[in-house]
Order: sequence, then C-alpha cells, then structure tokens
Amino acid sequence: MQDRGTKPMRELYFRVKFLSDIIFQASSNTEGKVVQLDFIPGSIFLGIVAQKYSEFLNPFDIFHSGKVRFGDAHILCGGKATYKIPLSYFQEKLDALKIINRHLATSDKQLKQIREGFITKDGEVIYIEYDYSQKSAYDREKRRSKDSQMYGYKAMRSGLCWSFCIRIDDSIALEDEQKIADSLVGIKRAGKSKSAQYGLIEISKGGSFENIENMSLGEEVTIYANSRIALFDANGAPVCIPTIENLGLTSGKILWDKCQIRTTSFAPYNSKRAVRDYERAVIDKGSVMVVGGLNSDDAARLKRGVGGYLSEGFGDVLINPTLTQKPTPVFAVRQETRIKLANTPVATHIGRFLQKRRETKTDMLDISQSVREFIEKHKDKFAKVSKSQWGQIRAICQNANDENIAQKIDDFISKGVSKTKWDDGKKLLLENANQNITFVRLLSMQMPKLKFENSNGGKK
Repeated sequence: MQDRGTKPMRELYFRVKFLSDIIFQASSNTEGKVVQLDFIPGSIFLGIVAQKYSEFLNPFDIFHSGKVRFGDAHILCGGKATYKIPLSYFQEKLDALKIINRHLATSDKQLKQIREGFITKDGEVIYIEYDYSQKSAYDREKRRSKDSQMYGYKAMRSGLCWSFCIRIDDSIALEDEQKIADSLVGIKRAGKSKSAQYGLIEISKGGSFENIENMSLGEEVTIYANSRIALFDANGAPVCIPTIENLGLTSGKILWDKCQIRTTSFAPYNSKRAVRDYERAVIDKGSVMVVGGLNSDDAARLKRGVGGYLSEGFGDVLINPTLTQKPTPVFAVRQETRIKLANTPVATHIGRFLQKRRETKTDMLDISQSVREFIEKHKDKFAKVSKSQWGQIRAICQNANDENIAQKIDDFISKGVSKTKWDDGKKLLLENANQNITFVRLLSMQMPKLKFENSNGGKK
C-alpha cells in the first residue's frame, strides 16, 4: 500500500444551507425500499468542482490522487459540528436513557444498538427528519400521468444547515486551492431530481471543527470511522473485514471483542458519464475499531486517510475521540431539526383551497374532541334516551339550517311520549344546538353507540 506520509494537510471549511428539500439516496436503486443518506457525501462537492476540471493546473492530483479530500457534510446542531453516533453506543430496551459504550462497559440488561442520529462534542443529539412525497412519471403523448409509474421520494427539509471540510496536500498549488473554493461558493444544485423541485443549496466559506481527538496513545487505541471506509485486499478486491495490512498499518492488533462495525454496499451513479460504477463494499460511518499496540507513526498515517476513494471523502477516521472514551455516555437535551417557516400570505387559488381544507379538517378534529369530552362528562344525563330518539335528532340536523336548528330540536324533545326521557339533558343539548350544528350532529351519531345499564342490571 502506498505510504501517504504523516504530514498534516491544509484545511478549508465550508457551510451548506438547504434552499429547498434535498434527496440523497444511499444507492441508485429505483425499485423496492430505498434507503436515504443522513449526510451529504463528499462526492457531491467533488462533482461541483469537477465541472471546471480542465481549468486546474493538475486535474489528476485534484480529483484522482487523494491529495485533495472532499469531506462529507454533517448537520449542524445549534451551530456546532456533529458526528455520527458511534455504533458502540447501546441503550437498554426498557430504558432508552441508559446508554453504555460497549467496548468500555458491560450490562446484564438486554441492549439495543443505536444506529441513527448525530451527536455533538457536548452530547447534544440531533436526528434528520424527512418529508415524503408521492410522484408519478409524466406521459408526454397523452399529457397525463403514466400508468403504473408511481414512486415516492423522502427528502431532507429545506432550511437545514451543514458543515464540511476539504483537506489539501501541501503539494497542491495555492492557485488550485483558491479555484476549489471559488468553484464551491454560491448557489448550487445537488442530489436526486435536482432539475425539478429539489436540490437547491447555498455553499459559503467559513466555520471550523473542534479537536475531539486524543493522540496520546495507550495500550488500546480507538479508531472511529468519521466517514465510510473502502478497504481492499492484496489483489485489489474490495473487502469489509479490516486487517492491520489493509488499514495500512505496520503495528498493532485488532481487538475484535471490542469492535462494532457495520458494512454496506452500493453502486454509485456517475451523472457525467451517465453510468453506474462498480459496486463498492464499505464500512459504515460511525463504526468503531479498537487496536492494541498501535505506534505513533501508524496513528499519524491513519490521519492521512484509510483505504480507497479518499478524494470523495472516504477513509476519514478519528483517533481516540472523546465520544468513544466514556463508559456510560449521557445525551444532553435533544435538538429538533424542524424548521419553523415564516407566515407568508397564500396568493394562489390552489393554495387558498388547500388552506381552507386544512382549516376545515382542524375544526372537525376540535369538534370531535369536544364531543368526546361532553359524552364522558354528561352521558349519564342521557341514559333514558333511546337510539331511535337520537336518530330523530340526527335527521333534524341534516334537514334544518343553523338558524332554526335549536327551535326544531326544542320542539321535538319537549313534546310527545318521550318528553320525560330528555328532561335531565335537555338544557345541555339546547345550549350546544345554539352554538354548533356540527357538534350536535356528531353527538347524535356517537350517543347511540353507548351502552347503559337498565334497572335489571343488564345492558341496553
């Protein structure tokens, strides 16, 4: 394996803001369950810069050599950088607040691995939320939706903010470094369906990452995968099982009983060439490996990148990060990813139609809740009223208008042989009839469903 040296690389920091909903899929599948990414892969930023491929002094070094590494973007939590929750974090099944770090602590309880979410250096946890949209392919000839061509998208929400880092080798000219930054900054498009309603982002320069590593090596060293890792055997074939050799190390021993590793495979799609590349087998972001007897030169070599596809942000690891050094981590108050949208006036006909439908639905839910509360509180006052009597009330509600509804109900329950059955609840019913006809209609539908005890102790 090529020795990448131990000298630190120059770093450029950027921030990303979603100006629309964004779709990043973990694979190029178009059928079956499609898994969504919860980060922005570095290949997105490489692709943006590669649009000016021929303008660089040495394009091969920029895009293919691993001397420039376009890192993954992680979501910001209150302006703070986040990291994928380590896969060594487990929670008790019956008490999610009790968390242990499996390579440092044990528990006699049944545990469940935490596989979602991002965490800050201070323990604040944030989860990515998605909005689902159902779509249909368009038939241009018939000018309508295509038959049997329905599909769905899960998109990350507009307004989310992210940060990422580009690491640059000292051999790269400063002129090319500046061109990289200039190519990224501004409003860009990224992700799936970016030619339609999705994919608008804004990239700006700035930000930084706090150091959470401890390079003082002990007998055991924790290696945390801050990105996906693609490893290869001596013949160049992809493998998912790390070894001292394919990690590029000359010392140490992997302590398997303390490792927590997940793997996946995917075939990336190259939009420039309009083809899928070869399938990649990778170790997932957040995986934790523990190595015994690692020397300082190997630790520095790890920081230069592990495995292949370094230009796309693969192979980024952290040595002894503080996140993996606590036996029983404690999560701080969880932040929400939901963005509060400003109240903007609805200007279109379809917008006003949908707004009215939403208001109607909300009002109906409120009335339904009021009916449930009314029945729970006053049902005993209507125990003598028969189902047929409630049917008559329902018929009155369907045929009367708001102006005379109360009078018609009053006439019905105040006369005839059933008059005495309404005495206890008459006042309550008429008060509500004067206020809302929908309330009385729902009440007349729900009350006959109740069962009351009769004088003989049975049900009626």
